[in-house]
Amino acid sequence: MLRRRLLVSPLAVTAIVAVTLLLRSVTVPIGQGTVVLTVKTGEWFYEPKEISVNSSSPVSLTLEHVGSVTIPHDIVFELADGKKSASKRIMGGQTDVLGFTAPAQAGEYVFYCSVGNHRSRGMEGKLIVAESGSAEPSPMMTDVGTPTPEATATRVPLP
Repeated sequence: MLRRRLLVSPLAVTAIVAVTLLLRSVTVPIGQGTVVLTVKTGEWFYEPKEISVNSSSPVSLTLEHVGSVTIPHDIVFELADGKKSASKRIMGGQTDVLGFTAPAQAGEYVFYCSVGNHRSRGMEGKLIVAESGSAEPSPMMTDVGTPTPEATATRVPLP
């Protein structure tokens, strides 16, 4: 009986730690109204490959590298008027949080990995911006309330 109790204890602790880390990467609010989402990356993919948000929505995106510890990746969004928003380059097992405001103009915008030839190897996706109130939620996306100005183009440190 003692043996079973000792076996359950490490499993319970592992589960609690895993859930805590997952919630930490998914719910990093910049301010009220921020769309919070996680994009996973590895060799040679993004998941999801399409992200839908409403126009002018503040976005907090956690890039989670689930691939090789020796191959860096990042994510660069080409937004309206030639503006770009980019994460840091990260290695497998690392994350980075990027904050930006979705373009005011509805349309399709591109995101990609800027490392070497990664974009040509398939590391590209779409940011679909809909008129306010009409975007279908993207996978792994949470809306945390009403927009605030401090969400524009900021990097958000994890607590």
